[in-house]
Amino acid sequence: MGALVAKQLNIKLLKLKRRRQGKSLPRASGNVLEVLRNAHFLRISGKVPFFTFRNSKHPMFCQNWIFISIYSTPTLHYFFDKADMRDRITRSIREGVAAVTAINSEEGVAFIESVAWAIIECYRKGGKLLIAGNGGSLCDAMHFAEELTGHFRKPRAPLPAIALADPGHITCVGNDLGFEEIFARSVEALGKGEDVFILLTTSGNSKNLIKAVEVARRKALATVAFLGQTGGEISGWCDHEWILPNFQYSDRIQEAHMVAIHIIIEMVEDRLFCSD
Repeated sequence: MGALVAKQLNIKLLKLKRRRQGKSLPRASGNVLEVLRNAHFLRISGKVPFFTFRNSKHPMFCQNWIFISIYSTPTLHYFFDKADMRDRITRSIREGVAAVTAINSEEGVAFIESVAWAIIECYRKGGKLLIAGNGGSLCDAMHFAEELTGHFRKPRAPLPAIALADPGHITCVGNDLGFEEIFARSVEALGKGEDVFILLTTSGNSKNLIKAVEVARRKALATVAFLGQTGGEISGWCDHEWILPNFQYSDRIQEAHMVAIHIIIEMVEDRLFCSD
């Protein structure tokens, strides 16, 4: 079996180079049979090759090999076939489009409209936005805030919005009181009755966001939740919420959240600073 695989791989082994810093890498050396002798060859699902060197802790998985090369160190270099990568890219694009398209539903449109009006009323009363999330969702919270305090589509006065992302506060509270308190303390310190507290979460189960919602409700802030999957423990707690179901990974959910955020900002800016 090894000889047959070696013969098939040898067809594409030679004359393929990669460039690094403008220079060609050394020509592949060694025999494919030697590669197979120094590697474990298994079959996964009866069709996909799986290689790992005996002295390596990192298994390597591939389909549709272009070539294998051995340099001065026992490293297995592999590359996906271009057609395979193209298929993976188009599949991911379709998933991204499906996530964004999910906004165009009765629930999605109603959520965007209600949140836009809540923010407009907040600003008319002299309030501000407090926005929180964890990881990538905190980055999205910062993006949300800077579009309001900075500039979105038209020249206008800045609008008050705070992403709860101060590293000094987060490390202080996390160290002294626990990570679950980091957003609750910010809402307690900064929140007023005319404000809106907005949380972004793909799971809905983050304890620090649950505690922050509790404080926001106690202080009579309007609350908004961008959720994913089932909505988690936070589902049903906020005045306005939107759940994006049927997507396993956070990145797809966050992509849809950001589109909704941009549309909300567009509506707020348009209403507060005159419609063209």
